[in-house]
Amino acid sequence: MPSRPLLAVLCVSAILTGAVLRGESGDAAAPPAGSGVVFSVFENLPPNGACPGLYAVDARTRAISWLGGWDAERRDSAVYPAFTAAGTFSYAHFVDPSASPPAAEVFAGARSVARAYAFSGWAWSPRREELAFGQLSGDGKRLALGLASVTGTKRVLAPSTIGGVSWLPDGSGLVYVRRGGGDDVISFVRRDGRGRRDLARNAGAPLVSPDGKRVAFLRKVSSTSIAFSVWIVGTNGGTVRRVLSPTAREALRLGAWLSNRELLVQRGLDNDVIFNAGDTVTRIDVDTRKQRPFLTRAFALSLSPDRSRVLFVRPHRGGETYYSIRTVRTDGRDERLLAVTDEEDLNIGSRPVWKPATTRVGWIGDRAPPGTSQEDCVRRVTSLRDRTP
Repeated sequence: MPSRPLLAVLCVSAILTGAVLRGESGDAAAPPAGSGVVFSVFENLPPNGACPGLYAVDARTRAISWLGGWDAERRDSAVYPAFTAAGTFSYAHFVDPSASPPAAEVFAGARSVARAYAFSGWAWSPRREELAFGQLSGDGKRLALGLASVTGTKRVLAPSTIGGVSWLPDGSGLVYVRRGGGDDVISFVRRDGRGRRDLARNAGAPLVSPDGKRVAFLRKVSSTSIAFSVWIVGTNGGTVRRVLSPTAREALRLGAWLSNRELLVQRGLDNDVIFNAGDTVTRIDVDTRKQRPFLTRAFALSLSPDRSRVLFVRPHRGGETYYSIRTVRTDGRDERLLAVTDEEDLNIGSRPVWKPATTRVGWIGDRAPPGTSQEDCVRRVTSLRDRTP
């Protein structure tokens, strides 16, 4: 596995390429039957460890199950849970942890789809069984933006990328980050590799709106600053517009689009790097710039498939920092504590994801690591979840 110093350096790049009611409200609508969250455990959870691998938790019953993910030959566990457009479960194994950046083999079910570069970002198309990912360029000197299909076909979409992939909701194209003229640039490209156009310079962490018409992104406050402002640009290009600037010593990050005009933005201290302290989450109307508080000590990850709930994590101390996995309705009610995950999972970008209600996840990999059992794996994670406030 990558060393902690390496992870600390790479994770800063990864994030750029990237008071709620406690308890359950009786009148709030419950999550759909069969829906849930899939998450990874990369290292050990405090206080006495937990089996590395992949887990699922039911959003209604909170029952946790171990999905496997352990690979005895690699002596390594799977990370980066995701789902394809057809609902096939996707995950990845590190190939060469000593490389910089390390490569990861991405699977859809039992099929190996691509060898992507970890921390550069990859994403499944919302409409097709296709994966956009960073691959080594032909000259071996940079990363290119590739597209791989579960059928085995591969092609290059753009000659360079540094990650930050965000698909249009209809899967017709995507927005990504590349280096251009010594600057970070967000660009659009169609899924056939045509129609490439730059949208904004000095820009990163693009996030396409639900209707596919706008892109939220981060831009440095100045050439010498490490602080970022939040901006908006159309996916067709045009004028860029700033919607939020940081206060003194504040760091801003993008969370998720709640609607076509409302954005969740992370706000924390400038030393609050990659999930190691407590952010607040604010709702921002990108048209009027009006703000409303939404979550405290939390990090928003994504919206549920029906767009009714927000998936987020919250930090806790327990020997080392670990994180509770929670959901809450978009109106701030009905917060649910589902499971827990290790801080290293979030550091490497292996984040919890929604499991579609109609999808069943089969067994992945080999038996539980030596000295453990499937039942023990579940018991340890469940026990820590149940002790978490």
